[in-house]
Amino acid sequence: MTKTKIVSKSTKKKRQSLPLWMKNPYFYIIAGFVIILIILYLKVLFVGQDFSQPDAVSAGYANEGLNYHFSKEHTYPLWNPYLFSGMPAFASMSFNKFAYFPGLILNPINYLKVPGSVFMILHYLLAGLGTYLLLRRWALDKLSAFFGGVTFMMMPYIVTMYVFGHGSQMMCATYIPIILYAIV
Repeated sequence: MTKTKIVSKSTKKKRQSLPLWMKNPYFYIIAGFVIILIILYLKVLFVGQDFSQPDAVSAGYANEGLNYHFSKEHTYPLWNPYLFSGMPAFASMSFNKFAYFPGLILNPINYLKVPGSVFMILHYLLAGLGTYLLLRRWALDKLSAFFGGVTFMMMPYIVTMYVFGHGSQMMCATYIPIILYAIV
């Protein structure tokens, strides 16, 4: 015997009146991750504060010289004379303006004059969402997968990678659940 689910007319009207993007099953999951990130990084997103360490700041100043060279000469600088009495710029990945493919896709964010930390915070969102998708693929329920995504997204080891100037390591770590999701 099959049971039929009785749904009132008002419930049907509410579902039909929702915008299409709110009917997406991942909308509320992404919204939850975004709300958590806004709460955690409120001052970074809206006040203009940033994470900084002396060694990361000095490397940033060295890259400003290379950015200036690139904007004036329109050629990619192959040598960085400002770090360690000179070192390769592209081969050492110390100045990788065009080497990080997602950076090229998200580059228009820079034209909006938002802080550079927003780019990193988007990677935390990718970490949470990727973990959620992976845990759902492994047959966990939605709530458990959501908390798993939040846990990975807020893991102190990943958060401090960016704080101490290891942004590329943090970006690589955020792709681990997405890669596992694609493989499994």
